[in-house]
Amino acid sequence: GVTINWGDGSTNKSATVGVTSLSHTYSSTGIKNITITILAGCKLILGGGTNSTIFVGGNNSTYRNYVKQILIPSGVELSPYCLYFLYYADITLPPDLTDIPTYALAYIYSPTYSRIIPPNVKTLGDYSCYNTIGTYNGQRNNCVISLPESIE
Repeated sequence: GVTINWGDGSTNKSATVGVTSLSHTYSSTGIKNITITILAGCKLILGGGTNSTIFVGGNNSTYRNYVKQILIPSGVELSPYCLYFLYYADITLPPDLTDIPTYALAYIYSPTYSRIIPPNVKTLGDYSCYNTIGTYNGQRNNCVISLPESIE
């Protein structure tokens, strides 16, 4: 299971095994620091593996535009499409990550974004970093992708 602190004083706790979907509606606008704590002996995989089960916003792109930064802790795995279309997000990947699946980090246009692939990554799925360099809504993206020697 996991515990999620939504950054506004409320929390959710999932004690289930298998696929869990937790959501939250905020009563006010503003910057929220959401913290996910993985309970001992558990594993967290972000997303559901399709382009309609994305970690943030599902298939509603409106919500994805508000995400500015994601810091993913150690012990978290990525599923295909998990962070797909997070247009303006700066994302820090966990140092123990070993696999970046298909489209997991595609369509991220943050103009300040530099993607450092962690040193333990062995595989990059097809299109895992697709279309992250370019321009979106008039903002130039100077994305740098650094690959470790572990990539085969």
